[in-house]
Amino acid sequence: MRQNHGTTGVWSWAGRPLAVLLCLLLGLPLAACAMPGRVTWPTGTGQAAAITRLTEATAVPAAASGDLRLWWPPPRSLNPLSAETAAEKAVYDLVYEGLCRIEADDSVSWQLAENLLVFTGGRQGLVALGQDVAFHDGSPVTAGDVAQVMTYILDPANLSPWREGLEHVVGVRALNDQVLEILLAEPDPWLAWALTFPVIPADHLAVPPFTPIPGTGPYAIQRFDPDQGLTLIRQETAAGEAGLSQIQVKSYADQREAMKALERDELDLVLLDGQALPLYTVRTSLRLDRYAGQELIMFLCQDQGKRPLNDPALRTRVKQEIEAWSASPALPAWIAAGTLGFAAGSYLTRSDVQPASPGSILAGLTAADPAEVKPLQLIVPVQDARRVDLANEAASALEAAGLACEVTPLEPEPFWQALQEGRYDLALLAAVLPDKPCPGLLIRPERPASFADLDSLATAQGGLADYETWRDRFLALAAAPQRDYSRAEQLAQDWQEALNETMARSNWSIVGFSCHGLAYGSRVLGQLRPNRYHPYDGIKELWIWSSPSSSSY
Repeated sequence: MRQNHGTTGVWSWAGRPLAVLLCLLLGLPLAACAMPGRVTWPTGTGQAAAITRLTEATAVPAAASGDLRLWWPPPRSLNPLSAETAAEKAVYDLVYEGLCRIEADDSVSWQLAENLLVFTGGRQGLVALGQDVAFHDGSPVTAGDVAQVMTYILDPANLSPWREGLEHVVGVRALNDQVLEILLAEPDPWLAWALTFPVIPADHLAVPPFTPIPGTGPYAIQRFDPDQGLTLIRQETAAGEAGLSQIQVKSYADQREAMKALERDELDLVLLDGQALPLYTVRTSLRLDRYAGQELIMFLCQDQGKRPLNDPALRTRVKQEIEAWSASPALPAWIAAGTLGFAAGSYLTRSDVQPASPGSILAGLTAADPAEVKPLQLIVPVQDARRVDLANEAASALEAAGLACEVTPLEPEPFWQALQEGRYDLALLAAVLPDKPCPGLLIRPERPASFADLDSLATAQGGLADYETWRDRFLALAAAPQRDYSRAEQLAQDWQEALNETMARSNWSIVGFSCHGLAYGSRVLGQLRPNRYHPYDGIKELWIWSSPSSSSY
């Protein structure tokens, strides 16, 4: 058993008696939150035996379907806390687990943790770890491991991508082996969604870059070789459960090289992002499974000065037409319609909600005569062929509704100059969502780093005088620590109402998400369940045949 080390931070001991009592309570088995079965290695067998367990191949489980060959870019290390690309994170998702797990529908579920309780006005969280959980090397998972991993992530010098979402954390430490205390500068109802970082043994935080690090997931790292790649072996499975016995992860410079390797039958499955996916079409035995990725596609209305959309009625009509078009089957295959995290659509197009008051955004608005309105100027970056095509389709939809619209593709520098100077009416933008769901992302006063460039583009009023009132109402409700946001349907009615009304009144219109995809050939048959949080979900249900992929693109 490793010694637990406290971490530094700003602490308040006012709730210490309560914390001690909760430690006793949380230390009991939580039958209602029992975790699914996982490997529990015997303890006390020594480091040498643990290393042997990591390098020995396990027995092939019943109904195992053979080996699978995946790709990732050349790694800089084997530390999952430093992974930046989608391909790296997808591989590490097979090996490592977090305290919580984000499901495909944006809900959160337990993984290494069994409970999370929040106290002192939402600024103190106590996390109870699961019972008898161990790393692949046999060592137990303790709150001390988690505390030191969080401290590593929070240190800006380590440049961990997992730091985003933990901005409000000011202190973390282990109260005992099973209970972790997290202190926050301000309440964060979405804390559980940020506790999905990979948990590794604390004594592996400073190992050499290519030392295999134990995890707790369904696969363990057996070996790493710069030439042969990474070998993952399946851990114990329930009797009769299908599962790939071994996965080989090979390095290729980029997605294009990986697709060439698929053609040469060197790979079985290739993960493609939203930029690469539209380049390939289904031919012969090549298959593409699409799913909504993290790139958000959206329109921004310029409603300041003497621009046409300064008229709230006209801007509302334009936004209504855009939202109706983006919900239609006419969208190209590379884009998936959807909502922004938990943010539902707006009252303009949703049929399952009703306006909250007689002063609804649609009440009493009379649009200007389209004949008197100059053609709307829609700008789009010329280097993104996907968005150029999408902008032309949106313009056609507006034209069909009697709203003249001209599309102007611009080079990168002129595009951003036009945005900054307000020389447009509509702009088709894209930004990468953070890993953690962020409801109300486009209407918050401060946005994640990936949206920083958009801060200067969002106007304060959004074309309606009471926009700030609704935004402030949404933000005040969202910060209430007693609310349960674990599932969208559990949101309080007033919170949902404020969010919808604010999005309707804002100057943003969400189109959808750029699709990611899994490309595979005839050797891979079965059922995949890819999603943006876990691209390789369902991988245990694949069957690997002996025939070559024979795919082309």
